[in-house]
This record gives sequence, structure tokens and C-alpha cells, in this order.
Amino acid sequence: MKSLEKDRNRRYDSVVEFSEDIRRYLSLQPVNAGAPSLRYRLLKYYQRNRISVHTTSIIFLVLCLAFALSFYQAQIANEAIVRADETSRFAERSLSQLQEAQEGLR
Repeated sequence: MKSLEKDRNRRYDSVVEFSEDIRRYLSLQPVNAGAPSLRYRLLKYYQRNRISVHTTSIIFLVLCLAFALSFYQAQIANEAIVRADETSRFAERSLSQLQEAQEGLR
């Protein structure tokens, strides 16, 4: 398959290199020809699908930002709830103290 590659840089440089690989294969030794690397395949995919890759990347970034903003807003809302609860308890205590003071004056 290496000898049939479309990309010249991925093919054998010479017939000698090709024959050496065949000799290695027949003598059960590792050959130089191999499957394209993951990096090479990803680069080819990117070159074929630039618009899709960019669109997907932008959508992913927007979703990450939306999640981060939602999380931040949820924290602010929880802090506001805690402060409102504390204020409510303070107001209830103050009201009961005021009522006790008024009853003590009567």
C-alpha cells in the first residue's frame, strides 16, 4: 500500500528501498512500510473538512463558555439565597425582640 500512496512523500523513494522492504517481509523482519500515523490521518481529515472542523470547534467553545457562565451565575444565585436567608432570620429575631420589649413595657 505504501507504493500506491497518492502522496509522493509517503511512497518509497526508490525501487531499492521497496525491494529491501520485500526482503525484510520475506525474512519475517519488521518492514518500513506501515499504516499512516494518527497525526497524518488527522491532518488529511482537517485538510478535507476545514469548514466542518472550524464550525465544530466554535460550537464547542461557545458551549464551554455557556457552561462556565451558567456555573458562575448559579454560584452567585446560591450566595444570594444564603444572604437572603440570613437577612430573614435577622429580621425575625429583631421582630421577636421588639415584640418582647413592647410586652415588657405593658
